Amino acid sequence: MSPADGYIRAVIALGLYLCMSLVLVVSHGHYAAGPVTMMLAVGLVLLASGRERLEHRRLDPSLLLAGSLVGLAILTAGNQMIYARDPESLKWVRAMLIVTTFAIVGAVIASRAAGRVAALAAPIFAGLALLAMFVGKAFVLHASPQPFIDVWTSSVAAVDHILAGRNPYTQQYVDIYGGAYNYKPGMPYGPSFLLWSTLWAKLFGGQHDVRVGLVISEYLVALGLGWLCFRRSKNLVAALALALLWTTNPIGLFVLEQSWIDPLLMAALVAALIAHQERWLATAGVALGFAFAVKTYAMVAVGLIALWVIRGEGFTGEGLKATRRFVIGAVAGCAAFVGPFLVLDAGAFWNSMFGLWADQAPRADALTLVALRGEIEGVLGQGHEALRPLYGPFTVLTLGLAATSGWWVWKRAGTSFGRLGWGLATVHVWFFLFARQAFCNYYYYALVFLFLVLAGSTPRPAGSEART
Repeated sequence: MSPADGYIRAVIALGLYLCMSLVLVVSHGHYAAGPVTMMLAVGLVLLASGRERLEHRRLDPSLLLAGSLVGLAILTAGNQMIYARDPESLKWVRAMLIVTTFAIVGAVIASRAAGRVAALAAPIFAGLALLAMFVGKAFVLHASPQPFIDVWTSSVAAVDHILAGRNPYTQQYVDIYGGAYNYKPGMPYGPSFLLWSTLWAKLFGGQHDVRVGLVISEYLVALGLGWLCFRRSKNLVAALALALLWTTNPIGLFVLEQSWIDPLLMAALVAALIAHQERWLATAGVALGFAFAVKTYAMVAVGLIALWVIRGEGFTGEGLKATRRFVIGAVAGCAAFVGPFLVLDAGAFWNSMFGLWADQAPRADALTLVALRGEIEGVLGQGHEALRPLYGPFTVLTLGLAATSGWWVWKRAGTSFGRLGWGLATVHVWFFLFARQAFCNYYYYALVFLFLVLAGSTPRPAGSEART
């Protein structure tokens, strides 16, 4: 494959990222035939574009900065927070978006110019834009202090239970929707999320807003992606541009407002890849163990990344020692976070994490193919239970997808985290399309894997043989 082909692949990844983000902004993650069709198209493009090899890749930092400008244009086209109540905090959010916009323009101009002054100005402008977005994300919590969503109310209640010395998986939670969504309220998220949220709630006090930990997770995701890029390219502007591209995601502020916990899962996965890149195999395993204990569908990425690491390290000589360190770290990390809650009440923990989810009917308002099938067959307006008989084929497809993705990682992924990222993005888009429910945060989570492709698409310094 020629360098130009690799450039086209990276541009496709960037285009798919912006396309998915726009679909999420338009739909806010709720069902309509158009958005589901667009996600299906994204999945098909991922499949069709995933066959070429990826050795020759390069992406100019100015293209990433331009992508951030497109993201900001979409973000500022409408109101991203639906429960905002504090006008002063909203002004700060908007002010930070304005600062970011002009700083990105400055970074684009400087990155395309020649000379020492331009070389110094480009990272300064990019860093200023990144800092402004960090500040803007923090003000989301003040602008929308009490979002009307069960994720926020139940998670805050769970943190309160932990701080009071109670097991959060044995407590009763309030259905704030009054039965409208046909589900049993509970705590479906893992110990990693609850302990992470409790840490920051304890430090900051107040109403124990779990989103403090999620804002910090967003920072870690952006910085981690930038670090992966920098370690490969040694290009500070490219690294800052990639981090900035993540922070300017058009639906990012909405995800934070809604308290969706996926940023923590993404941060843990990126941390695992950084640790692997730095050859800290035990630490990489611990990070994956932590990620596994964040939420139920983490097992897809965790399992595939674990296969990728084990296959890459091998089973002989030094590779066997590295594999052993990784596996021990992963088992120890998972046991450290899950074990105490299993000891306290294994039945309650299992029911909260898996039982409530397994008993739930497919959601008619989700961005899934079963909801699209329900509309085609004329039962979509009859509620969630009407979709249950239609879901059978998607279970089979999901099992087939799991087997195929495992085989692909073992046989075809190689040692490139860029290639792994493409495979993970493909698997997750299809996994969510086949799921009983998939909303805005699900596809937002899938976007991070496209960033692994972009992180490996910036130029290496001459003569570098760094791992990708």
